[in-house]
Amino acid sequence: MLSYRSRFRSQSSLWTAGEDTQYLSELAIYHGVCAGLAVLTEGILVAPLEGVVSARFITNANSSNSLAISFAGPIRSAGGTGQALSVLIGDIIRRGFKMAKPVMSVSEGERYKEEVSAYARGLQYRPSNPQLEIIAKKCPIYIDGEGVGKEVSGQRDLPRVPTNQVREGAILVMCEGLVLKAPKILKYVKELKLDGWDWLNEFIKEKGNVENNEIKPNDKY
Repeated sequence: MLSYRSRFRSQSSLWTAGEDTQYLSELAIYHGVCAGLAVLTEGILVAPLEGVVSARFITNANSSNSLAISFAGPIRSAGGTGQALSVLIGDIIRRGFKMAKPVMSVSEGERYKEEVSAYARGLQYRPSNPQLEIIAKKCPIYIDGEGVGKEVSGQRDLPRVPTNQVREGAILVMCEGLVLKAPKILKYVKELKLDGWDWLNEFIKEKGNVENNEIKPNDKY
């Protein structure tokens, strides 16, 4: 069976001249995200070593190239802030490689919704469908993940999604990371003077879930 990385390399066009060049670039980005996460988690090795699966280049419908980062369940040990910051680290690296932001298809956005619904019992907070649409449309990194457990019934066999199973790591990063920790991430964005992250303000404005500028986790879990 082809590896996760090999399957996608065979399906996408090369970002630069030569397959080896793309492979080495992907590998460098992967190690960059892992190293940054290792520093943030202060030596909790399971998160950067097992929680981040791979980095890869994907081609958008407009022929531009973007960065996808794949996560697995152990990313949970990094905590919500670490999960979200791993995406921010990826964005900083993406800018260095001068790659475009991902252009998500409608099917890919709907896939996120189905997966979150299927995995909702395992989440501290279940974002609304409009919140998931914001991530799908505006996040500068294509958030992907390894498939675990049950398969989805709709939005199957998507060209840029390697599995029909629920992508646990991707769900955790979106729901417990980007949505729950939006206020903290915006503080880092402001300090680093980065643009393109204003969409996180939409999560802070959600009525009924905000207390002291922080979205409250669901006490049921």
